[in-house]
Amino acid sequence: MAKPLSLADRIAQSKKENENKEELNKEKRLIRSLDEPQNHKIFKQGSGQGQVNSTQYRPNIDTVSTLDQLNIRSESGLHPVSNIGSRSGLYPVSSNTITETVLAPQQQRVYEWFLTNGLTGYFNKGIISRDTGINTPTIRKCLTKLKKLSLIQTDKYDPVSRQQKYKLNTNIKVTLIPGSGIGPVSTQGLISGIGQVGVRSTSYKIDRKINNNLSIYLKNSKFWQNQGLTEKKLISWINEIDHCDSDYLYQQLQFAEAISHVKQADNPINYFYKSILKSGFTRPKGFKLPEERAAILRQEEIKRRENFLKLQEENRKKEQELADRESFLAFLGDKQTVESAIKEIEKQFISSNMKISIKTYRDKNNIDSRLERYLRRIFFSKS
Repeated sequence: MAKPLSLADRIAQSKKENENKEELNKEKRLIRSLDEPQNHKIFKQGSGQGQVNSTQYRPNIDTVSTLDQLNIRSESGLHPVSNIGSRSGLYPVSSNTITETVLAPQQQRVYEWFLTNGLTGYFNKGIISRDTGINTPTIRKCLTKLKKLSLIQTDKYDPVSRQQKYKLNTNIKVTLIPGSGIGPVSTQGLISGIGQVGVRSTSYKIDRKINNNLSIYLKNSKFWQNQGLTEKKLISWINEIDHCDSDYLYQQLQFAEAISHVKQADNPINYFYKSILKSGFTRPKGFKLPEERAAILRQEEIKRRENFLKLQEENRKKEQELADRESFLAFLGDKQTVESAIKEIEKQFISSNMKISIKTYRDKNNIDSRLERYLRRIFFSKS
């Protein structure tokens, strides 16, 4: 006898059955809408390459739902059996692999960003958001969809460099809808057929700020300028070597310039290139980068100011002590003021020894230490 299903299992099974029915209904509606003739919607269906003529309008259907239905699951819900376009004659039939697809506007903008930055490279969701104007959560969803369609492969996020490596799949033809991309980037010639992609040779690894530092350094380095090293050569290295980015190259060039055997090499540029292909140069003994030297100078300046302020405070404290002593001595020299202070002391409860000190002052005009302490207390309490 089979074990009865739990409540959670029954709910999950019911939900799955409903989802499968819903998916099948969406698929039928989609195929029906594609097969039905519509005004001003003209599709070329004979070539099997998904080409759309210049007067084409997109069908009035939910784009996101269309993309979600690109893979039609079998009855078991486990294996993709075909793509939807093959049933309507728009795309070639495939048993397991998608060969053509259409992206939603935001997905297309993200995809075009990758195209303009090369078939392989590095990316950061924040940079994509800045360049496309799409918020980060939406970019994350778009990337999930692109990976699901096998349009892109990404490595794990590197917390040190704060970026991920990516690789585009050129075996899938993407039909780009004019006006849905990132604006100034031209899509003409980007997708000309399966495996034929024309892109600009820009690399995301060239960060704007670091690349600016690299360019400034190269222009001001007499050694590398005399060797004939150009910014174009540096960019080609960045695009060629996986572990080489602008920050790394900027650091290595400064290390190499401070190493004697690099300067004495027959071809310093070639020697440098071979070194960064492997592990690069270690920091020379006693070498400091410009930003490190600047930090040391700032630290020395802060310490100098601290010492200056400390000296001023000590001088001020000594001046105050001297002024207090001078004022108190002037107070003791004024007999009328001292006598007035002694009368205030007498109004309080005083010991016999204090009475003797007061009598001694009045008889001999001498102030002993006991009386001076009382007078000092009164003087500074009133001030």
